[in-house]
Amino acid sequence: SIAENKNVGNTDIISPATVPDEPVSPKVLMNLIIGTVMGLLLGIGTALLLEALDNSVKTVKEAQDIFDLTVLGTIPTMEGSEKVNVKSLERTRPQLPVRDMPRSAVSEAYRMLQANLKFLSSDNPPRVIAMTSSVPQEGKSTTTANLALVLAEMGHRVLLVDADLRRPSQHQIWELPNSVGLTNILVEPGKWSGSVRSENEHLDIITAGVIPPNPVRLLDSQRMAHLIGEWRELYDFVLIDAPPLAVASDALLVAQMTDGLL
Repeated sequence: SIAENKNVGNTDIISPATVPDEPVSPKVLMNLIIGTVMGLLLGIGTALLLEALDNSVKTVKEAQDIFDLTVLGTIPTMEGSEKVNVKSLERTRPQLPVRDMPRSAVSEAYRMLQANLKFLSSDNPPRVIAMTSSVPQEGKSTTTANLALVLAEMGHRVLLVDADLRRPSQHQIWELPNSVGLTNILVEPGKWSGSVRSENEHLDIITAGVIPPNPVRLLDSQRMAHLIGEWRELYDFVLIDAPPLAVASDALLVAQMTDGLL
């Protein structure tokens, strides 16, 4: 009772409180430093994670290590390509730098490709070659046309055949009519020489012709194998522009009749 009723206080004021000049929280500078460090760490971690998950091929060495195949050349991208509308789809019209820009870096890349083809086998180099790509619009037809020009420059007799009977483009590259071509040769018996267009004294071209309803049936035929045999006897090199591998099996069928698939 005495403790409850006593009036004497048990605390003393030593000094009055001081009003602070700055708030205790938030500490802006410290928060900026912590946020910057955490952002850098998060960005580096995200970049490392994306790099670990990325399995695409970016260099020539990676391609060689993964596929164990010989890389014959690297063709740089051509700038300023003209775009045309084909069946309501935007596609890039291939160019002929070997003919139009003979001293350009792109032309030299095609010449290097031709030289490396020769070194594949010095005794028996491939003469009948099927050209394809993995997916459309990778430059397959452009490479075929320019490689044919390079081989013709070397004085070889070259025949370029457009066997892409689904989306042919060689007639666009060379600005040739496509009313008569490979499909007519395969369907109509007789001489095929009337369907040949001469670009110069060393280079002949056979366009695809009218697109057939069933290209596989025409390409995988005895008539096609017989034609390739005739072309082999008359020309030093035969380049066959086949459809992309992801589109159809045409390229694989044609490749069985040739010396190799590029």
